[in-house]
Amino acid sequence: MQDSQMLLEVVRLILPEEFLTYFKITKVTKVKDVITIFMDEFDSLPADRKGHKVESKGFLDPITIQDFPVRFKKVTLKVRRRKWYDSTTKEYLTNKYDLLAKGTHYSKEFAAFLKKNYLETYPVSARSLEPICHINGDSLERHYKEHLSSYKNWQMKDHAIEWLLFPENISPRLCIDETSMTNGDLYTILSNPNNKGKQGTIVAIIAGIQSEKIIQVLMKMPESLRQQVKEITLDMANSMNKIARVCFPKACRVIDRFHLQKLANEAVQEVRVKHRWEAIEEENQAIKQAKWEGKTYKPLTFSNGDTKKQLLARGRYLLFKSADKWSDKQKERAKILFAQYPSLKEAYSLSQGLRSIFNRKTIKDAARLSLAKWYNRVEQTAFQSFKSIAGTIYSHYDEILNFFNNRSTNAFAESFNAKLKAFRTQLRGVTDISFFLFRVTKLFA
Repeated sequence: MQDSQMLLEVVRLILPEEFLTYFKITKVTKVKDVITIFMDEFDSLPADRKGHKVESKGFLDPITIQDFPVRFKKVTLKVRRRKWYDSTTKEYLTNKYDLLAKGTHYSKEFAAFLKKNYLETYPVSARSLEPICHINGDSLERHYKEHLSSYKNWQMKDHAIEWLLFPENISPRLCIDETSMTNGDLYTILSNPNNKGKQGTIVAIIAGIQSEKIIQVLMKMPESLRQQVKEITLDMANSMNKIARVCFPKACRVIDRFHLQKLANEAVQEVRVKHRWEAIEEENQAIKQAKWEGKTYKPLTFSNGDTKKQLLARGRYLLFKSADKWSDKQKERAKILFAQYPSLKEAYSLSQGLRSIFNRKTIKDAARLSLAKWYNRVEQTAFQSFKSIAGTIYSHYDEILNFFNNRSTNAFAESFNAKLKAFRTQLRGVTDISFFLFRVTKLFA
């Protein structure tokens, strides 16, 4: 009896106060990982029926309310309200209590906790809360959409799929990039890197990548705010350049250096893949010749144990890195690889030469000279891919060199857009893109 009384006292500490005001605990059970607390309403007539001839008629059927989990165990409240019969007015009476969050079976405090501390704070799906909060994720997502959130009254709902604007989030530095968030459909996202992926990050989300459409939407923002932008980072797409130039005329446009380095890396890999196909064909011919002569084919093996095919396949990763970051095994493999394929060594040198220009802390004029020298080196080679990269640099010379003003990149935009895509993947069961965008704005706008 004493243990039971102590359990009731502990339960009183964890229950919402309004429950204890109007209801008494009658029993507590624990079955596996579910704690069930049974509660009955105190025998207290509605205040406006004092003096009436009223007869108790027992209890209504219990309602089930889910509350905060306790020690990773689900907590369910079984609450019964009383009913009476008023002989004076000949009607049945009950007290009405505001116990549940609207449209849900959660206690109001628990619903508010889920909303504030999870759904509107972190980019997580309701389904991911199932194991820690002991809730049905699909039900919570539906409850949040229909009742707990302000989605139904969202002022931007009518045009959310086409465009969203948050001019108040503009800062002197912005990033612009496109990303695919649903069914391959592209969205252009203008973001504020100063807010580091938290609230206030999103300036605009616009469906599509057509410059005319993007410009038309961005021009809805006050000119005074758009002229506050001093720098905008972007990729090499002409459409992005046009958008930045027209909408933010006072902003210095900076093309992301990592797009250039990515092109250079791809050019190196193109040389490696070409040699690998040659090695595969060479081996195939050697195997045929050995069979024709009735011999067993034995491939050439280098000092590190690689064959030609293996050398070219396994050399893929070291070609992405600078030589000072190679492991001992990679250094050995690179030595053999470059000895066998001098053209690959030359391509790698060009790629690393471009990387070193941007890694070097230098002034803009010095970088201009270094790029010109690198351009001359490329012209003396037979690598068409690198010549295309040099042509790209020539076409965007000023925007590329603007990197050396503040060493700004578009890495934040790439990272933030990847974050949005990952969030969209979590919400794969949510087919309403408008609701997804609503959740995005709650988190990042």
